[in-house]
Amino acid sequence: MRLIKYFFLFLLSLFIILIIIILPSFTDIKNYASSALKAKDYTEESINNLRESDFIIANDSLIEANDNFSLAVLSIENIEQRKIIKFIPFFNNQLLELKNLAQSGEIATRSIIRIFPFISSFSEPLISDKFVSLSDTEKEEILKLIYQSEPDLKAFSANLNLALIKMDRIKAKGVLRPIMTEIYTLKETFKQAIQIVDKLPALSQLVPQLAGYPNSSHYLIILHNNDELRPSGGFIGAYGLLDIKNASIKNLSTYDSYHLDMPAYLSNDWQEKAPDVLEKYLGVEKWYLRDSNWYPDWPQSAQNILRIYNGEKKAINEKTENFTGVIGVNPDFVADLIDLVGNIEARGDVYTKDNFQELLQYSVEVSYKEEDISSWDRKDVINEILVELQERLFNLESDKMTEFLSIIQENIELKNIQLFFTDNELNDLAISLGAGGEMKNSTGDYLMVVDANLGAFKSDAVVSKNFEYNFDLEKGVSDLHLNYMHNGGFDWRTTRYQSYTRVYVPFGSKLISLEPYGQVIVDKDSVETFNDDYLNKTVYGFYFKLEPGSVGGINIKYELPLEKLNYFENNNYNLLIQKQSGQRVGYFNFSLTKDNKEYFSNSYSLNKDREIIVE
Repeated sequence: MRLIKYFFLFLLSLFIILIIIILPSFTDIKNYASSALKAKDYTEESINNLRESDFIIANDSLIEANDNFSLAVLSIENIEQRKIIKFIPFFNNQLLELKNLAQSGEIATRSIIRIFPFISSFSEPLISDKFVSLSDTEKEEILKLIYQSEPDLKAFSANLNLALIKMDRIKAKGVLRPIMTEIYTLKETFKQAIQIVDKLPALSQLVPQLAGYPNSSHYLIILHNNDELRPSGGFIGAYGLLDIKNASIKNLSTYDSYHLDMPAYLSNDWQEKAPDVLEKYLGVEKWYLRDSNWYPDWPQSAQNILRIYNGEKKAINEKTENFTGVIGVNPDFVADLIDLVGNIEARGDVYTKDNFQELLQYSVEVSYKEEDISSWDRKDVINEILVELQERLFNLESDKMTEFLSIIQENIELKNIQLFFTDNELNDLAISLGAGGEMKNSTGDYLMVVDANLGAFKSDAVVSKNFEYNFDLEKGVSDLHLNYMHNGGFDWRTTRYQSYTRVYVPFGSKLISLEPYGQVIVDKDSVETFNDDYLNKTVYGFYFKLEPGSVGGINIKYELPLEKLNYFENNNYNLLIQKQSGQRVGYFNFSLTKDNKEYFSNSYSLNKDREIIVE
């Protein structure tokens, strides 16, 4: 009994000693709480002011927030200076949590304050007036400001990443546990913001160059028609020329590709031999602009496009051109822009987001005859649409600018926009921003299915495609099923589907079997396996047909190379599957077999490149 009494006296004494030690810190803890709450309120106030475009008050609020975050950090440091605190581990840990939270806020707000002059200088003229109304000098100043902001944006990116590191050190326990949900939400918001911020330094260099600063830019625009799918996006029925200086378009005009190809066809000076597949299945001996995008790797196709374009120009005694780059555009991007600016009327037809592609095809393939327009001029309607679209975009209200930028970002991800620059540094920037359209290398598994519509009109508009892929981890065997359903018929727009398809897999993979099923007919003489050293891939190629109203596909089985299997023994299985630009795939079913059992399975949308990781 006496022992218990002494034990409680000991605990009471220890508690009193702890109170005596910690009591002087209560004031600092109270100051911390007060400063942290004020910092939170001022930060929210600054965000609201930014939304209202009140930059001066927003900046003042942000400075107040930063000052209070600094005071909160100082309060914790005052406590840490009391050396005896170090001997109370649990209390010391809580201090560290509080300090990490305050420091993350301090770093983030300080970083934003430093780039605030850039934000306001860039945004104010755009908010106060429409961009088109700015003078050439004002546009040049904005582009100059963006171009020179790279060092500040790099520092901003580095500081936000540092703030996130501080936030990641906060654990879901102790004094901050009651607000961990809010902290987790804040961390996720930070991560999303950093994904954007990390791209800003590259954008600061690429956007001005794209807009013709510091030097004017000259672009070849390739208008892909993915209803007639080709390797890098679609058939090149038309192209455009764009000249731009300091964000002012000096010239934008489009041309029928046949206006270049036909004179080259008649010229004895154009002798570029077409790829064997094009020669065999399209019956063309020479390689023309309309077929020049024969590779799914956009940099590779873009270089061929430039070479063939200027080669044909030279062959017909026209001046060759020095291009800043090549821009590949798919119809879905134009449809999204029409949705943003409103329906466009041309030649008596009203173009909307939903009917743009089909109506344009009807206009240049059928209705031009009824309107007594010559076949040579039938694609002039594209110019009419683009001129009106350009006018409306340059008169876009400032409150729609965020939506416009979102459309560009989304269409880059979907590969409806692909950029290639003749300057290697600029091209590397485009690739770093995900706009390069390049085929990538993977340390693990890799897959890309590339269809090329050869003589099937616009049948890709009515052919449903779904892919299924299983990999057996023990056997190292891949089982790929390409499923096609033809939902169309025989008319001016669609016919039997005819495609030369290439399947890109890891270099050194060995084909086991390639068999059609259902009503798909594969030309057995077309089946080939070859290594693409340029892309570091092994390729399985074949030509097949599918009649309207029919269903079928191709089953392909192959074995991955030994080095890939050795890699998976020491690492998680990962598959990089790349989407062909312009290709419409309903779903991609993936499964992984392990120990003769299905270990993992999932279904994915294949509207963009995906990496699948199975632990």
